[in-house]
Amino acid sequence: MHDIIQDVAIWIAEDEKRYLVKHGIEKWPEKGRYEHYSAISLRFTTNIQEPPDVLECTRLRTLVLKCWDSSPTNVKNS
Repeated sequence: MHDIIQDVAIWIAEDEKRYLVKHGIEKWPEKGRYEHYSAISLRFTTNIQEPPDVLECTRLRTLVLKCWDSSPTNVKNS
C-alpha cells in the first residue's frame, strides 16, 4: 500500500510541475525536462554520468542527488 501512495504523491507533484522525483535512473534527464521545477530529487542506480555543466533552473530551491554506486562521481562541486 505504501508504494501506491508514494507513486500517487510523486505523480501529483510532477503533474503540478513543482517537483521532479526520479528514482532508479541511470542517466541525467534530458535538457528541457527539469528547468521549471522548484525541487528535484534524482536517485541514480549507477555513478552519475555526464551531468550538465550548468543547471539553468530559475525556480530551483532544493536539489537532492544520490547514487547507489559508491564510486566517485563526475559532478563538480561549485
